[in-house]
Amino acid sequence: MYFFYFGRHPKLSLWELHNVLPETALLPHPLGVIVDEKDMKGVDIALLQKRLGGTREIVFFHKQTFADWEEALVEKKDWLARETGREITLIAPDVNDPGRELMLKKLKIQVHEETKLPIRYRLDKHYLVEEGGTVFWWLKKSDNEFWLGKALAQQTVKAYEERDYGKPSRSMQRGMLPPKLAQIIINGARFAKDENKNKDKMMLWDPFCGTGTVLIEAALSGIQSIGSDIDAVAIAETKKNISAILDNDHQKKIHNLWQQDITQLWDERSSEATVIVAEGYLGPLLTSKLQSMSDTRSFWQKVEPLYQKFFHRLKDSQVKKIVIATPLVITNEGISRLAKRTWDILLKNGWQKTFSDDYTRPDQFVGREISCIHKS
Repeated sequence: MYFFYFGRHPKLSLWELHNVLPETALLPHPLGVIVDEKDMKGVDIALLQKRLGGTREIVFFHKQTFADWEEALVEKKDWLARETGREITLIAPDVNDPGRELMLKKLKIQVHEETKLPIRYRLDKHYLVEEGGTVFWWLKKSDNEFWLGKALAQQTVKAYEERDYGKPSRSMQRGMLPPKLAQIIINGARFAKDENKNKDKMMLWDPFCGTGTVLIEAALSGIQSIGSDIDAVAIAETKKNISAILDNDHQKKIHNLWQQDITQLWDERSSEATVIVAEGYLGPLLTSKLQSMSDTRSFWQKVEPLYQKFFHRLKDSQVKKIVIATPLVITNEGISRLAKRTWDILLKNGWQKTFSDDYTRPDQFVGREISCIHKS
């Protein structure tokens, strides 16, 4: 069986995976989901992992269960020796650290005896796969049984950091959309398994392109796109980031970039779009947490009119689907969101919201609400 280990936003991760593997049964687990082997036949696991923003690791587990680690060492002796690299770690979420360290030492000794190779164990080293190491998983099935498995693929942390912190143009004023989240919302638009054959016919538009994160992640997934922004500086920064991060073949996936105010009459180039995927305007920068819900009034006065005008333009457009990150303000009294009257511009005119979830971090005063809306 396969286990998809989710990140910090499991609801968002599950929604993403449903859209990437729409015909696959996903069995819920507290740490992610379990998928039967038969549903993964022919799937390139490394490529799938590279595409998923909300899945940290894809792990293969033997269906056989074990009552204790010594039993597992005996039963899977040959497999463990065959699968182990020079460095190993053992992930065991339901076991305390002293117990995990003891098991890892035993595993190291046994593998060394079998292979005669020098084996280094790393107790807290999660990301070894990209470095040629091995990550074993000990996952509890019940109080008396556990599964033993091996991580087949992991998120490439360094690659994300290079595309995020390493891009030449970054801007607090134009948002700091993480590449992982960009991947998730792109996948939420279902440029996926059953629609890959139509990728060339589907066109993604980011009308708030900022520094180009959505366009870059879409291009890396082979998706055709166009982008615009009200700010000419944003367009210049997007072009700079595209040139720095994408090779020529991937750059060709981005067809048009232009300056445009989406509250006004839309440029004819926007008529190419069938799907909008974007992080919208997140509002003025807040330097401290607001105390009460009433304190958010001035914030929304600067934000609501833009979305209201945008949604009025959108409701009669050729766009059939929109996946968008809109702002939410975290106060000491609760969370303040885009007003219902603003969403109703779409929802009372033939559109339906099929998904919504919050994406927040502990140190943030303004988070994101991720929404997927379809034209009925």
